[in-house]
Amino acid sequence: MKNLHIYVGLLIMLIVFTAGTIDLDHLFDYSSQEIPAYADAFGIHDDEPDYNRINDTIATLGRVLFYDKKLSSDNTIACASCHKQANAFGDTEVASQGVNGTTNLHAMRLVNVRNIQNSGGPFDIGFFWDQRDSILEEAVTKPIEDHIEMGNSGQNGAPDFDDVMEELAALDYYQQLFAFAFGDSEVTRDRIGRALAQFLRSIMSYDSKFDQGMELVDDISEPFPNFTEEENLGKALCLEAPEIEIGENFANRIGGGLGCATFCHVPGNFSSASEGLHNGVITEIDGTPNLQLTKSPTLRDLFNPQGEVNGPMFANGKAATFDDVLNHYNDSLEVVNGLGLGFAFFNPQGNIVPTRFHMTEEEKAQVTAFVKTLTGQAIYTDEKWSNPFDEDGNINIVGNGISFVTQNLTTQELNIFPNPATGYIRLKDLPTGSYMLKVHNLQGQEMLCESDVDAGRAPIGVAHLPSGVYSVSVFNRSENKVYAGQFVKH
Repeated sequence: MKNLHIYVGLLIMLIVFTAGTIDLDHLFDYSSQEIPAYADAFGIHDDEPDYNRINDTIATLGRVLFYDKKLSSDNTIACASCHKQANAFGDTEVASQGVNGTTNLHAMRLVNVRNIQNSGGPFDIGFFWDQRDSILEEAVTKPIEDHIEMGNSGQNGAPDFDDVMEELAALDYYQQLFAFAFGDSEVTRDRIGRALAQFLRSIMSYDSKFDQGMELVDDISEPFPNFTEEENLGKALCLEAPEIEIGENFANRIGGGLGCATFCHVPGNFSSASEGLHNGVITEIDGTPNLQLTKSPTLRDLFNPQGEVNGPMFANGKAATFDDVLNHYNDSLEVVNGLGLGFAFFNPQGNIVPTRFHMTEEEKAQVTAFVKTLTGQAIYTDEKWSNPFDEDGNINIVGNGISFVTQNLTTQELNIFPNPATGYIRLKDLPTGSYMLKVHNLQGQEMLCESDVDAGRAPIGVAHLPSGVYSVSVFNRSENKVYAGQFVKH
């Protein structure tokens, strides 16, 4: 009994210590996740920019920011309030609750946002339902400033983004985390955007039954040995183009597949590969017309591991079940203001007519079975993507990971080559160790920051930097040294 009391006491101490704790000496691994080898064959574009490569320190800061309600004007709403891990970072509500009301578009799931489907065409596939932002570092700060969502709009006396930064800068844990991630505790819009973007890019889901099948066969058109017959038939329906007969009022599918994989849900990430296609959903939640809702989100993790949908579907959340989605495409599409779908055709009179797919109940069941194979596992439970705050909203930062930025540092010359540089630089003769690297222009503006840099790492990309002179500072965590040098970018 005495040993039991000791065990229970230790267990309680462990729970108290770990709940709401970030250990800077034992960070989660965000940076070494790999995109499947077959992704390139499907044209998946990695959205991770050279100047903001995922590293564990900045992504850790991003995790805290993502779950922190202090980013909203009244401290009641976090990014995670509308993007819940249990639902593949989506929302079970049609309209998400914000600081000043409810949203007029459904909260999209945040699955594989790092991996944008690239068709090779003229369009960059953007973020949000209307694809208005193509740079994630900028897109992630928009909800913070939205008057309805997180309230920091600066409208009618409401706080603005400067007020958010001032509040965060006054908090001890952000002083520690920003210093740990960036070398000093300054809170800026750029750093908030970069940290949130890194955390979101780290949320990848490539451990589904479909991914296991791709590893076994490496040819998506072949039957997967780990699939049921129904799942393989559903896969074929999604991949194959339909056979179409064009009439006066409709284009009717009379055979073949559904063509899902052609533009709107291209294999790999099963998401948009074109900016211009429309699926016939033309209104926001309150009925306001909006013809710009052209984003096709990924089909990955549409269902959870229990086989239930992760929330309403479409931009206005009008589809409560997956059958509602299939029925929308089956028989209820219309041409709106001359806009058609990806499968809209001209009739003999020269008018656009919509396509009706005429799926049978058996075909619907097959498609549903296949889409369920796109459900991952880790995205729902992995602690590195979970809420770091305790149930009272508190967080504790432990570890010595930031000690090197608070002590007096000795300076040593840094050898950089090639110099002048065009596409990359290398750092020469650095002792073995863990480093933080920062690049500034002559105006003192931070242009690049990387944490946990290894002395023997690959070349550092600088192709995105404008021509000019730049200073490089490399902090050695173990020796309390800073190596400094300059290079010319051509």
